[in-house]
Amino acid sequence: MRGRLHIYEGYHCDDVVRLPRAIAFLGAKTAFITNAAGSTSVQNRPGDIVLINDHINTTGLSPLGSDEARMIGEQFIDMGQAYSRELGSDILKAARKNSIKLKQGVYAWTRGPQYETAAEIRALKKMGVSVVGMSTVPEVIALHQMGTRIACVSSVTNFCTGVRKDHTLSHEEVKENGKKVSQKLDGIIRISLDFLSVQKTQG
Repeated sequence: MRGRLHIYEGYHCDDVVRLPRAIAFLGAKTAFITNAAGSTSVQNRPGDIVLINDHINTTGLSPLGSDEARMIGEQFIDMGQAYSRELGSDILKAARKNSIKLKQGVYAWTRGPQYETAAEIRALKKMGVSVVGMSTVPEVIALHQMGTRIACVSSVTNFCTGVRKDHTLSHEEVKENGKKVSQKLDGIIRISLDFLSVQKTQG
């Protein structure tokens, strides 16, 4: 999978999660999800990688409220451990072993395509949110329903609106910073997969 569909492009939740669902049906037991995200504070700066340990869904949307989800299984699922603690711990170990700085935090899903207001970011920060983006959560919900182990990392591409008073956010900046951090993100994925492969072999 290269890229994804987004709700803000006019797609239904079922459309957004159909391919991840198909991959899970084909036998995938583990999902390593990535995204580009904005930071709610100067603690996480453009270029940083954040391991997601929980999320907040600000959209009110869910891929489980459909006939497709009903056919798959239980819709009223516990989201308490949607992000695998075991996988997260292994990824952190892999990062430390390779001297790579990996932060942790909560991700908030906003619908977009407009970026958030300064007031929205202040509110999200008070709620404990570290990074904000316009994707990921539908896929996490859908895959969690199917019993898939999930790990997720965010590439910080920008400061959110209002974090830096003298800064105006643009989509071009986000795309440019996304390119700059892509190699670092690729490295995190590769060392994590190598580490998990060794762990599985030894286990």
